[in-house]
Amino acid sequence: MSDHTGTHVDGLNHAAIGNTFYNGFDTRDLTTTRGTKKLGMDTMPPLVSRGVLVDMTFHGRYNSRAMIHPRNIEDVLSRECVAINRGDGVLIYTGWECF
Repeated sequence: MSDHTGTHVDGLNHAAIGNTFYNGFDTRDLTTTRGTKKLGMDTMPPLVSRGVLVDMTFHGRYNSRAMIHPRNIEDVLSRECVAINRGDGVLIYTGWECF
């Protein structure tokens, strides 16, 4: 879903495998010319939390095309003396931008 990266959150109706949405819903049953009947952002509760930015490029050791492993994230958090707590929203910046 690289075309959907950026400064927004997509509903579960934007992710499907074949003709199956999240929770086994058939895309053909939910999709209309005016959108989907379920799984849209209108069902998402407000999102309010502390935000933690994990900048994978900050120390210049991350290849923006490489896979991110938990140890990579832990390394950046350790270097910056930042911890992720329960309920935090975590954003991972890779340096890869889609325009």
